[in-house]
Amino acid sequence: MAPGSNVLSRHKRVTGGWHAPSIEIPAAFALRLTVIRKLKAVETLGSIPLLMPAWIRDALEANDRAKIYLTTLQLAWRQATGQAQPAAGWEVRPGLLPPELATTLVEVQTHASLEREALCAPGLPRLLEALADALTVMARPVLYGQPQSSQVSREHDSLRRRVEEWQSRLRDWVRAERITPAELTDLTRGDRSEGDSVHLLVMDLHHQINALAQSLATEVIDGAHVWQIRDDDRRLVRAFMRGIQSTERLRFGHPGLETVATRSGKTLLIQRNREGAAVGGDAKSQR
Repeated sequence: MAPGSNVLSRHKRVTGGWHAPSIEIPAAFALRLTVIRKLKAVETLGSIPLLMPAWIRDALEANDRAKIYLTTLQLAWRQATGQAQPAAGWEVRPGLLPPELATTLVEVQTHASLEREALCAPGLPRLLEALADALTVMARPVLYGQPQSSQVSREHDSLRRRVEEWQSRLRDWVRAERITPAELTDLTRGDRSEGDSVHLLVMDLHHQINALAQSLATEVIDGAHVWQIRDDDRRLVRAFMRGIQSTERLRFGHPGLETVATRSGKTLLIQRNREGAAVGGDAKSQR
């Protein structure tokens, strides 16, 4: 049975009648159902403002994971078509990916192959599920964490439709256990004139997340909007901003340079929104 498909258990005979059949829901999609239920409960209790800092930190990390997943798919395609050698492994900061998922990324890239012109690899369904999960976590503070004016509501309706559409397509690809070249292009394209993509959706959500992060900022350090950092983090933020300012002349006025910084456990997260950038533009410090 294909990974990601529902498994209907057999009926069990018990005293007093039949139990209703149980349905095993794949973990990735069960997570999204749980998130939706919890969001409704939290909204009822009026606790969303208290949760926003944690939601935004989670969303910033999900943005990093989404970029890694998309890059893995592109590298897997190059491997499958003979354009690149297998990678030795990923170097990502500890804690960003669960160990089993980090292993999956390497398997997808190193064992990718073409079957009937479609990309196949061990762990590909798991990778696509993880990408859908990252979209859920990124969308949470954007869609549920701020007051809804009429204009914001229209923008959010558009984002919500895009998130739901891409998650639906990702579920289809999980069941198929393969993706075609056209579907891979749909995931990773960066030109809006050619249509939407997961990559463009991740960029748009990241832009919104950074804007929300700025609204939470308790101070500005050399242009970076920061909150909940340690005293010794400030020198790292300043060093990062010096690097940004030193390359200012190379950007030729490129928009979208909002920088935010916060701490997540032992990690200092520093991210900036670069409209049009595929990957990168972020920094982390482990302490």
